Amino acid sequence: MKYVEIISAEEWDNFVAKRRNEKFHEVSDKNRKRASKPAYPYKKGRTGYARLQQRILAEEKSDATSLPEHVLWKAARVGKDGAVVEAVQNVYDECETLSQTLPSTEVQDCRSLLSRVLNVPEYSGRVRGKSFGVTPSSFYRKSKTKNPTNKEVMETLAELRAQGITPCQLYLSSPTYRIVGKGKVHNTSGELLHHNPLPVGYMKVSVDLVLDTDMLLPLPDVVSETTLMRDAVGSFVGWPSDLIFPDAEVYMFYMIMNI
Repeated sequence: MKYVEIISAEEWDNFVAKRRNEKFHEVSDKNRKRASKPAYPYKKGRTGYARLQQRILAEEKSDATSLPEHVLWKAARVGKDGAVVEAVQNVYDECETLSQTLPSTEVQDCRSLLSRVLNVPEYSGRVRGKSFGVTPSSFYRKSKTKNPTNKEVMETLAELRAQGITPCQLYLSSPTYRIVGKGKVHNTSGELLHHNPLPVGYMKVSVDLVLDTDMLLPLPDVVSETTLMRDAVGSFVGWPSDLIFPDAEVYMFYMIMNI
Protein backbone atom coordinates (compact mmCIF):
# COMPACT_ATOMS: atom_id res chain seq x y z
CA MET A 1 0.00 0.00 0.00
CA LYS A 2 1.32 3.44 -0.97
CA TYR A 3 0.89 5.04 2.48
CA VAL A 4 1.84 2.02 4.58
CA GLU A 5 4.40 4.06 6.54
CA ILE A 6 1.83 6.56 7.83
CA ILE A 7 -1.38 4.49 8.06
CA SER A 8 -2.02 0.90 9.03
CA ALA A 9 -4.18 -1.53 7.06
CA GLU A 10 -6.72 -1.55 9.92
CA GLU A 11 -6.99 2.25 9.93
CA TRP A 12 -7.45 2.26 6.15
CA ASP A 13 -10.17 -0.40 6.33
CA ASN A 14 -12.01 1.62 8.99
CA PHE A 15 -11.73 4.75 6.85
CA VAL A 16 -13.17 2.97 3.80
CA ALA A 17 -15.96 1.39 5.85
CA LYS A 18 -17.08 4.75 7.24
CA ARG A 19 -17.20 6.29 3.78
CA ARG A 20 -19.34 3.43 2.52
CA ASN A 21 -21.76 3.88 5.39
CA GLU A 22 -25.26 4.94 4.29
CA LYS A 23 -25.48 7.68 6.94
CA PHE A 24 -22.18 9.16 5.76
CA HIS A 25 -23.56 9.43 2.22
CA GLU A 26 -26.76 11.07 3.51
CA VAL A 27 -24.78 13.73 5.37
CA SER A 28 -22.41 14.17 2.42
CA ASP A 29 -25.29 14.64 -0.05
CA LYS A 30 -26.98 17.10 2.29
CA ASN A 31 -23.81 19.18 2.65
CA ARG A 32 -23.15 19.04 -1.10
CA LYS A 33 -26.62 20.39 -1.87
CA ARG A 34 -26.28 23.11 0.76
CA ALA A 35 -22.90 24.16 -0.61
CA SER A 36 -24.26 24.31 -4.16
CA LYS A 37 -26.92 26.85 -3.16
CA PRO A 38 -25.50 29.02 -0.36
CA ALA A 39 -27.81 31.63 1.15
CA TYR A 40 -25.05 34.26 0.93
CA PRO A 41 -22.67 33.33 -1.94
CA TYR A 42 -18.97 34.12 -1.59
CA LYS A 43 -18.00 36.33 -4.56
CA LYS A 44 -14.23 36.69 -4.38
CA GLY A 45 -13.26 33.58 -6.32
CA ARG A 46 -9.93 32.13 -5.19
CA THR A 47 -9.14 35.12 -2.99
CA GLY A 48 -9.52 33.92 0.58
CA TYR A 49 -10.58 35.92 3.62
CA ALA A 50 -6.99 36.57 4.71
CA ARG A 51 -5.87 38.04 1.37
CA LEU A 52 -9.11 39.99 1.03
CA GLN A 53 -8.62 41.50 4.48
CA GLN A 54 -5.02 42.50 3.70
CA ARG A 55 -6.13 44.14 0.46
CA ILE A 56 -8.91 46.13 2.13
CA LEU A 57 -6.63 47.34 4.94
CA ALA A 58 -3.99 48.35 2.38
CA GLU A 59 -6.52 50.23 0.24
CA GLU A 60 -7.84 52.05 3.29
CA LYS A 61 -4.28 52.70 4.54
CA SER A 62 -5.49 51.52 7.92
CA ASP A 63 -3.26 50.88 10.92
CA ALA A 64 -5.64 48.15 12.09
CA THR A 65 -4.48 44.55 11.94
CA SER A 66 -7.90 43.06 11.24
CA LEU A 67 -11.48 43.91 10.29
CA PRO A 68 -14.62 43.10 12.30
CA GLU A 69 -15.87 39.71 11.12
CA HIS A 70 -19.18 41.04 9.79
CA VAL A 71 -17.38 43.77 7.81
CA LEU A 72 -15.10 41.21 6.17
CA TRP A 73 -18.03 38.83 5.64
CA LYS A 74 -19.97 41.53 3.78
CA ALA A 75 -16.94 42.56 1.69
CA ALA A 76 -16.53 38.95 0.56
CA ARG A 77 -20.07 39.03 -0.84
CA VAL A 78 -19.83 42.21 -2.88
CA GLY A 79 -19.93 41.54 -6.64
CA LYS A 80 -17.63 43.00 -9.29
CA ASP A 81 -20.19 45.72 -9.92
CA GLY A 82 -19.97 46.78 -6.27
CA ALA A 83 -23.59 45.86 -5.63
CA VAL A 84 -24.66 44.35 -2.31
CA VAL A 85 -27.77 42.18 -2.28
CA GLU A 86 -30.42 43.15 0.25
CA ALA A 87 -30.10 39.95 2.31
CA VAL A 88 -26.36 40.52 2.85
CA GLN A 89 -26.88 44.18 3.72
CA ASN A 90 -29.59 43.24 6.23
CA VAL A 91 -27.21 40.85 8.02
CA TYR A 92 -24.53 43.54 8.14
CA ASP A 93 -26.96 46.14 9.49
CA GLU A 94 -28.16 43.77 12.22
CA CYS A 95 -24.55 43.08 13.24
CA GLU A 96 -23.88 46.81 13.45
CA THR A 97 -26.95 47.32 15.63
CA LEU A 98 -26.12 44.36 17.87
CA SER A 99 -22.53 45.53 18.33
CA GLN A 100 -23.84 48.82 19.73
CA THR A 101 -26.25 47.20 22.19
CA LEU A 102 -24.23 44.29 23.58
CA PRO A 103 -21.73 44.93 26.39
CA SER A 104 -18.14 44.31 25.31
CA THR A 105 -17.89 41.31 27.64
CA GLU A 106 -20.74 39.66 25.79
CA VAL A 107 -19.62 40.62 22.30
CA GLN A 108 -16.29 38.88 22.85
CA ASP A 109 -17.62 35.43 23.67
CA CYS A 110 -17.31 32.15 21.77
CA ARG A 111 -20.27 33.00 19.53
CA SER A 112 -19.58 35.93 17.23
CA LEU A 113 -21.97 38.72 16.32
CA LEU A 114 -22.17 37.26 12.84
CA SER A 115 -23.15 33.82 14.10
CA ARG A 116 -25.84 35.33 16.32
CA VAL A 117 -27.40 37.33 13.50
CA LEU A 118 -27.22 34.41 11.05
CA ASN A 119 -28.70 32.24 13.83
CA VAL A 120 -26.18 29.46 13.25
CA PRO A 121 -23.90 27.69 15.74
CA GLU A 122 -20.27 28.72 16.03
CA TYR A 123 -18.04 25.69 15.91
CA SER A 124 -15.18 25.40 18.35
CA GLY A 125 -11.77 26.43 17.12
CA ARG A 126 -12.96 28.86 14.43
CA VAL A 127 -14.35 32.36 13.97
CA ARG A 128 -17.01 32.83 11.31
CA GLY A 129 -16.08 35.34 8.61
CA LYS A 130 -12.34 34.89 9.21
CA SER A 131 -9.74 32.88 7.35
CA PHE A 132 -8.58 29.33 8.09
CA GLY A 133 -6.57 29.00 11.28
CA VAL A 134 -8.12 31.95 13.13
CA THR A 135 -9.28 30.74 16.55
CA PRO A 136 -11.50 32.46 19.14
CA SER A 137 -8.62 32.69 21.61
CA SER A 138 -6.38 34.44 19.08
CA PHE A 139 -9.08 36.72 17.63
CA TYR A 140 -10.90 37.90 20.74
CA ARG A 141 -8.85 39.89 23.20
CA LYS A 142 -9.69 39.41 26.84
CA SER A 143 -10.83 42.57 28.52
CA LYS A 144 -8.42 44.10 31.01
CA THR A 145 -11.32 45.44 33.03
CA LYS A 146 -11.19 44.28 36.62
CA ASN A 147 -14.03 41.86 37.27
CA PRO A 148 -16.04 42.51 40.44
CA THR A 149 -15.66 40.06 43.30
CA ASN A 150 -18.49 37.77 44.35
CA LYS A 151 -18.89 39.84 47.53
CA GLU A 152 -19.31 43.05 45.50
CA VAL A 153 -21.87 41.39 43.24
CA MET A 154 -23.88 40.11 46.21
CA GLU A 155 -23.81 43.53 47.89
CA THR A 156 -25.09 45.20 44.73
CA LEU A 157 -27.72 42.49 44.36
CA ALA A 158 -28.93 43.14 47.90
CA GLU A 159 -29.12 46.90 47.23
CA LEU A 160 -31.15 46.36 44.06
CA ARG A 161 -33.53 43.93 45.73
CA ALA A 162 -34.05 46.36 48.59
CA GLN A 163 -35.29 48.82 45.98
CA GLY A 164 -37.64 46.24 44.46
CA ILE A 165 -35.37 45.84 41.43
CA THR A 166 -34.27 42.49 40.00
CA PRO A 167 -32.04 42.01 36.90
CA CYS A 168 -33.76 39.75 34.40
CA GLN A 169 -33.83 38.13 30.98
CA LEU A 170 -36.76 38.99 28.71
CA TYR A 171 -38.27 36.28 26.53
CA LEU A 172 -40.92 36.08 23.81
CA SER A 173 -42.80 32.91 22.87
CA SER A 174 -43.76 33.77 19.27
CA PRO A 175 -42.81 32.90 16.58
CA THR A 176 -40.24 30.91 18.59
CA TYR A 177 -39.41 30.78 22.29
CA ARG A 178 -36.24 32.80 22.75
CA ILE A 179 -34.49 35.53 24.72
CA VAL A 180 -34.87 38.97 23.12
CA GLY A 181 -33.40 41.29 25.73
CA LYS A 182 -32.17 41.95 29.25
CA GLY A 183 -33.13 44.49 31.84
CA LYS A 184 -34.47 44.91 35.36
CA VAL A 185 -37.86 44.20 36.91
CA HIS A 186 -39.26 47.06 38.98
CA ASN A 187 -41.58 44.88 41.00
CA THR A 188 -43.39 47.02 43.55
CA SER A 189 -47.06 46.74 44.43
CA GLY A 190 -49.44 49.04 42.57
CA GLU A 191 -46.79 49.79 39.97
CA LEU A 192 -47.89 52.10 37.16
CA LEU A 193 -46.49 52.36 33.65
CA HIS A 194 -46.54 55.97 32.46
CA HIS A 195 -49.34 56.77 34.92
CA ASN A 196 -51.46 53.84 33.70
CA PRO A 197 -52.06 50.56 35.57
CA LEU A 198 -50.43 47.50 34.03
CA PRO A 199 -52.67 44.72 32.62
CA VAL A 200 -53.07 41.59 34.74
CA GLY A 201 -50.09 39.28 34.28
CA TYR A 202 -47.68 42.04 33.28
CA MET A 203 -44.76 43.59 35.15
CA LYS A 204 -42.86 46.85 34.75
CA VAL A 205 -39.34 46.34 33.40
CA SER A 206 -36.57 48.66 32.25
CA VAL A 207 -34.83 47.49 29.07
CA ASP A 208 -31.01 47.67 29.17
CA LEU A 209 -30.02 45.38 26.30
CA VAL A 210 -31.82 44.29 23.12
CA LEU A 211 -30.92 41.10 21.23
CA ASP A 212 -33.75 41.17 18.66
CA THR A 213 -34.10 44.76 17.52
CA ASP A 214 -37.03 44.46 15.11
CA MET A 215 -39.41 42.45 17.29
CA LEU A 216 -42.66 44.04 18.41
CA LEU A 217 -43.01 44.66 22.14
CA PRO A 218 -45.53 42.36 23.86
CA LEU A 219 -47.25 45.50 25.18
CA PRO A 220 -46.73 48.50 22.85
CA ASP A 221 -46.65 51.77 24.78
CA VAL A 222 -49.40 54.07 23.49
CA VAL A 223 -48.09 56.98 25.56
CA SER A 224 -44.52 57.06 24.21
CA GLU A 225 -45.51 55.32 20.95
CA THR A 226 -42.79 52.72 21.52
CA THR A 227 -43.61 49.57 19.55
CA LEU A 228 -40.28 47.88 18.68
CA MET A 229 -37.60 46.38 20.92
CA ARG A 230 -34.89 48.69 19.57
CA ASP A 231 -36.89 51.73 20.66
CA ALA A 232 -37.31 50.44 24.21
CA VAL A 233 -33.65 50.60 25.32
CA GLY A 234 -33.37 52.82 28.38
CA SER A 235 -37.12 53.02 28.92
CA PHE A 236 -39.84 51.23 30.88
CA VAL A 237 -42.21 48.74 29.23
CA GLY A 238 -44.78 46.18 30.32
CA TRP A 239 -43.73 42.53 30.01
CA PRO A 240 -45.62 39.23 30.60
CA SER A 241 -44.54 37.89 33.98
CA ASP A 242 -44.27 34.31 32.67
CA LEU A 243 -41.66 35.46 30.13
CA ILE A 244 -39.36 37.13 32.68
CA PHE A 245 -36.49 35.19 34.25
CA PRO A 246 -33.81 36.22 36.78
CA ASP A 247 -30.44 36.88 35.20
CA ALA A 248 -27.22 36.54 37.20
CA GLU A 249 -25.17 37.82 34.24
CA VAL A 250 -26.86 41.20 34.44
CA TYR A 251 -25.57 41.64 37.99
CA MET A 252 -22.02 41.23 36.70
CA PHE A 253 -22.67 43.61 33.78
CA TYR A 254 -24.15 46.16 36.17
CA MET A 255 -21.08 45.97 38.39
CA ILE A 256 -18.58 46.23 35.51
CA MET A 257 -20.36 49.23 34.02
CA ASN A 258 -20.18 51.02 37.37
CA ILE A 259 -16.52 50.39 38.17
